[in-house]
Amino acid sequence: TYPPNCFISDTLTFGGHSNRYATISLSGPSEYRPITYTGPTDRPALFIAGMAAFTWDHVGLIRSGYADASGRGTSTGILIAASAGTSGGTRNTTLTFDHIAVSGFHIGMLAGDNGYQVSELECRQCGFTYNDIGFTPSYYNSLNFWFYGLHIVNNKVGVKLGGPWVSTGIHVVGGDSGNNTVADFEIGNT
Repeated sequence: TYPPNCFISDTLTFGGHSNRYATISLSGPSEYRPITYTGPTDRPALFIAGMAAFTWDHVGLIRSGYADASGRGTSTGILIAASAGTSGGTRNTTLTFDHIAVSGFHIGMLAGDNGYQVSELECRQCGFTYNDIGFTPSYYNSLNFWFYGLHIVNNKVGVKLGGPWVSTGIHVVGGDSGNNTVADFEIGNT
């Protein structure tokens, strides 16, 4: 649990073990009392590495100065991948996010990166606002993502699939979208 008005100035890493999965659950006071990231725009605010079977609930994350789209750089709010030097494959599995809000990043949540897959991710009442891309999976075999009550508002693209962002098994059950300037869902060759 974190106190209200919590600020972080560099990446906060959860897990990161190279030889086994870690289970670190996180419970915040509310997605409406977010952690504010004030750090560099070339790295993630939160890095989930080599994690399995956890639940994060009532966690908000916002980039300082998020209203200025030019200041987002290549930042990622939540990156789910693996630590450097870890062998490829599925490095994060059976992840549950409940009442999560991510705002003001280039990518709100990136599931998989650089050869590290993510599978069996569930988001309940997750919101992505004021990002260039709200949610996107990356790399082949990143699969089985479930969204219940997905909230994608005021992004450029709410959810991006296909092209270099390859994945399968995206399921959205209810939710809302609005004012996404490019598309609510951008789907390529997935």
